Amino acid sequence: VYEGTERTAAASVDEAVNAVIREYAALSAEERSLNELSSQLSGAQAQTSYGMSAPKRSDYEEYEDYARAYSAYIATLSQGTVTEEQAQHSALLESYGFSDSSQLAARLAEISSKLALAEGTFGAQGSGFTAAAQLIGERIKSGDDAPAQGLFSLCSSLCGGNGEVPSELSAKQVRLDLPEYAEIAGTAPAAVVRERLSTVVTQACAQASAAGAAVNAGEYTFENIYTLPVYAVISGGMGADAVVSLLLAVLVDGLSLVFALIAARDRSVLSARTTGTAVAMCGDIFERGVATALRLGAGESLSGSWDGAELAQRLGEFVGLFGTAEGAGQGYTLIAPKNALSGYEALVALLCQYSLAKPLTAQESELLTGGECTQPCILLKTKFLLWVGEKFCGRDRLAAPAEESGVS
Repeated sequence: VYEGTERTAAASVDEAVNAVIREYAALSAEERSLNELSSQLSGAQAQTSYGMSAPKRSDYEEYEDYARAYSAYIATLSQGTVTEEQAQHSALLESYGFSDSSQLAARLAEISSKLALAEGTFGAQGSGFTAAAQLIGERIKSGDDAPAQGLFSLCSSLCGGNGEVPSELSAKQVRLDLPEYAEIAGTAPAAVVRERLSTVVTQACAQASAAGAAVNAGEYTFENIYTLPVYAVISGGMGADAVVSLLLAVLVDGLSLVFALIAARDRSVLSARTTGTAVAMCGDIFERGVATALRLGAGESLSGSWDGAELAQRLGEFVGLFGTAEGAGQGYTLIAPKNALSGYEALVALLCQYSLAKPLTAQESELLTGGECTQPCILLKTKFLLWVGEKFCGRDRLAAPAEESGVS
């Protein structure tokens, strides 16, 4: 359903319903007023005020003379009554805009006909007419177009108009239940998602076209936003100003990159926010850290130098303090009491920083060892032992003893 069309249709229905309700209320009020006028005309009584009195019998010697006088009195009185009644009727009719009773009767018949038509269309009258009209309007707006013709025909009869159902209501409406983007895309590559979107849009346009909508699937294309600018340049779809702007942008970006490389300075590892960033900035930072920690633990000066044999011996002594830790998980397979690692505190701290070691409380140690150790301990990952072997027990070191013993 096109939202703009839906709002226009709802507005048309509301306008028609409100117009019918207003006209029905106005006709009902006019009918009551004219009925009251009719009652006033029916009950109007002329009162004579001619100053004439009825003849008395005593004033006439002959009865025949008295009878003639009384008959003349009655005739005069009747003629005056009719004249006064007509005057009252005319005044009442003129106050309502009518010249005679026939116009009043015609207007009452017209009002009665219109009210009967409205009440027959909505199946309600009086105080229930408004609610019935509003209910009909809601039914039409919700998609039930059966009462639409009756509503707009009634609106035409009461308020004027052509009585035709608006095109936005008479047109067939189709609701396209399109899937969400996440449902279409899933974890598929961008090219596959683009094909899926094109298929969904093509099917939706076909449904809308079948319902009479002027839509074309070719108007809804999905382009790769990364290659679209290049395609626009190659296909000649860009103007001269756009091409110049693109070239200037490339030039500025290129110069920025060149100057950045020229002015680049080595940053300290202290500027790194994470351990991974520090390793990326300085590839041998871990080896330097291990050597520094071992010197500090041995009480050696950092200005001195150790050869590889001394470092290997010191590391071997450190690893030899650990025993097997069963059930620790997460790669931690070696354990040692914390107090047994005296002199290696700096190395333990470094390994914890790299998530190669983890301290345990006394309660955690007791739980892990099944009560064999009730003091704080340090867990060590096998990964560190592999690194030691890689650095200090390489193939060249293993091959030398073999050559000396004559093994090939």
